[in-house]
Amino acid sequence: MLHWAVLGKPATPPVEAASYIYFQGGPLSVAKLTMHDTDLVIVPENASKPLAFSPTRHHAQLKAGHTEALSHPSLAARVKDFGASGPGRQPPR
Repeated sequence: MLHWAVLGKPATPPVEAASYIYFQGGPLSVAKLTMHDTDLVIVPENASKPLAFSPTRHHAQLKAGHTEALSHPSLAARVKDFGASGPGRQPPR
């Protein structure tokens, strides 16, 4: 489950992208990944397309895409469109 909160002014993400979701500061848990001083940007795998992200299908999108450790230290998740990432089923817990 993702919990969203917007605090403060928008920050510039650590990668160039026309559309993105950027989490910075504070705790964040996605699946089995937990970040305490979060620096995570979610961008489309194809940077020329807008980000088509679905909070209810985030696991399938993350699984179909790839992550990249950046030098800042930040993490970039490049995700496929939610329509192209396979079934929207979540794995059993």
